[in-house]
Amino acid sequence: MDTSTIGKKTTAIGFWSAILAAVFAVSFAVLSVVFSPEEWGGIESYADSFRSIEMASVIPVSLLAPTTIVFMACVHYYAPEDKRVF
Repeated sequence: MDTSTIGKKTTAIGFWSAILAAVFAVSFAVLSVVFSPEEWGGIESYADSFRSIEMASVIPVSLLAPTTIVFMACVHYYAPEDKRVF
């Protein structure tokens, strides 16, 4: 595989992982506001009023971490050899 093919793949994967990271970050922010928990009134009132949909913001955050790692790996391989940190 030549370097131009690797560069094109790195650019494409990096682009889509950046888009996904932005989508996951925005969806986390929106879901955190929409399904914000009620004011703390003790564990009993929390347990009585708990709805599992309040945990919806966990899904985009769980997907944000691996997407960000893929994005940073693409940035690393896209950078010139003398500019790479590691």
